[in-house]
Parts: sequence; C-alpha cells; structure tokens
Amino acid sequence: MDNCCDSMLNKLVAIFNFFLFLVGAILIGVGTYIHVQMSDYLNYFDDSYINASVLFIILGAIVLILGFFGCCGACTENSCMMFTFATLLALVVIAEVGAAISVYVFRGEVDTIVTAKMNEGLTNYEQGDKYKGVTDTWNAVQSDFKCCGVSNYSNWQDTKFGKEDNGVPMTCCKTASEGCGNEIFAPGADLSKINQDGCVQLLEEFIVDKVAIIGGIGIAIAVLQIVGVLVSCMLAGSMKRRSGYV
Repeated sequence: MDNCCDSMLNKLVAIFNFFLFLVGAILIGVGTYIHVQMSDYLNYFDDSYINASVLFIILGAIVLILGFFGCCGACTENSCMMFTFATLLALVVIAEVGAAISVYVFRGEVDTIVTAKMNEGLTNYEQGDKYKGVTDTWNAVQSDFKCCGVSNYSNWQDTKFGKEDNGVPMTCCKTASEGCGNEIFAPGADLSKINQDGCVQLLEEFIVDKVAIIGGIGIAIAVLQIVGVLVSCMLAGSMKRRSGYV
C-alpha cells in the first residue's frame, strides 16, 4: 500500500514539475508582456508597476530552475532535496503574492497616477530630445485609443505645443497627416476631423482590464504551487521514512 502511495506521489510530483515549467514560462511571459506590449505607455506609470513586471520575470526564471530541482529530488529520492524544493517553492509563492498585491494596489491608484503623469507629459510634448519618450508615448496613446488630450482635446490649447500651432498633434486627427491638427482652436474650425474624447478614461479601462487578467492568472498559479508544496512535503516525508527503514 505504501509503495502504491509513493508511486502515486512520484507521478504527481513529476506532473507538477511539468506544470511548474509552464508556470515559469507564463510568469516570464506576463512580465515580458508588460514591458514589451505596454512599453509605449510606461511613461504614465510609476516605478511600482514597472518593478512588478521585473519581479514577475525574475520569479518566472526562479520557478523554471525550481522545476528542474524538484525533478532531480524526485528521481534521486533525496528527501532533503525535496524538503528544500518545497521550502523554496513556498517562498516563491509568498513573493508572487507580494507582486500580485503590488499590482492590485496600483490598480486602485490608476486614476491619480495616470492623470498626473499625462498632465505632466502634455506640457513637455515635443519640447526637445529630452522629452522624446513623452512625445512618443502621447503619439502612441492618441493613435491607439483614437483620443485626444487628457480629459478632451481642449487640454492642448494651453500647452506650448498648442500655442505654437493653435492646434493639436496630428495623432489626434481621425486621418493623420502633417499639420492636420493645426488651427483647430481657431473660430469656425472643423472639429469633426479630430478625435475629441480624452485619453485618460480609455487608458485607465485598458490598464484595469489587463491587471484583472494578470491577477486571475496569478491566483491560479499560486493555488497550483501551494498544491505542489503539499505534495512535495508528503513525498519527502515518505522518502525519509523509507530511508529510516534501511
């Protein structure tokens, strides 16, 4: 009976470690997604959001290594290695929970942080190479979300850029072309050629949706890893008992 249970535990650990490799790949993918796919918008976020993405990548790499470590422990039936594996995996779970909390807390501060960053960036748009990142971010957001300004297009009117051409950037235009947003604040200007809605609400909705998806993935991964910790401890205990009988 004990041999049957041990054999089942070994198989469970083997299956778990296979999924652990997948978990590591998913964590690296989530962190990479935040950096690569959302890099155009990172000028609007504070360091907590960026640090959380880096933490996901680091944890993913650690989980991949742990998966290999667990396989070695199971194959060699080394109880000490399995207990170490379970302990390290538990620490990883704690770190992942910390990262998830960081992202969730940021979710509640999206409105304050993003609005402040966007207003700051608005004043620095196209003000030299020093602010190229801000300029590129605004161009990306207005093009991707079909919006203009923070709350609406009129936010550009009092900026340095807006005063130079009495208008808005060409990325505000429904059909972008050089100078298409010029003189948009002049009397009788055709507002129908630009997107008039602001970007802040659209960007916030986009961020919150992505954070919710990431949070759901994180919960599923944490539950799987907790099961792995329990199974590994059970197998390590069984190995220790068997070694004591020899």
